[in-house]
Amino acid sequence: MAAKYGDYSEEILEKKIAIMDNWAKLQEQSTERRNKLNAAHDMFLFLGEHTDLMQWIKEKTTLLNSDELATDVPGAEQLINRHNEHKAELLAEEDSFTRCEDLGNKLIEADHPNSDSIKDKLVELANEKAALFALWEQRKLMYSQCIEYQIFCRDVEQTEAWLAKQEVKKKLAGISYL
Repeated sequence: MAAKYGDYSEEILEKKIAIMDNWAKLQEQSTERRNKLNAAHDMFLFLGEHTDLMQWIKEKTTLLNSDELATDVPGAEQLINRHNEHKAELLAEEDSFTRCEDLGNKLIEADHPNSDSIKDKLVELANEKAALFALWEQRKLMYSQCIEYQIFCRDVEQTEAWLAKQEVKKKLAGISYL
């Protein structure tokens, strides 16, 4: 290059070095920007999963709280069956909870810029999930007590009817115990 351009070869070399330095800086900035975009993408995925699960928990909580107590044995049995179906739905969603927790933990381990927020969201999700399962257990106990009460009431009703029949039979037969 020195032979072809002579006097300008030193300036050309300086320009080449400057261009190479700028190119290296541009590549570094590009890599940094890509990393930030990937972190934002991962955070968006995590927040989407978290929001979906929190909404699902809210819906299931409302659903579990909406059932009123039965007024007869068949109604109580139906209520328990429906409640067991809710448990199956809760267990079926376990993979989604695990996936969200794994994604959050992966982001925390990778020292994501929003690690503190992710930790808070994971704690919130775990607490809400635990509260949902506790509500299911509470309602299960309530429904078990309800069916026991309804069976007791049915048995009392049947016993009273039987006693009334026996009393009528005794009166007709002229037997008095008083």
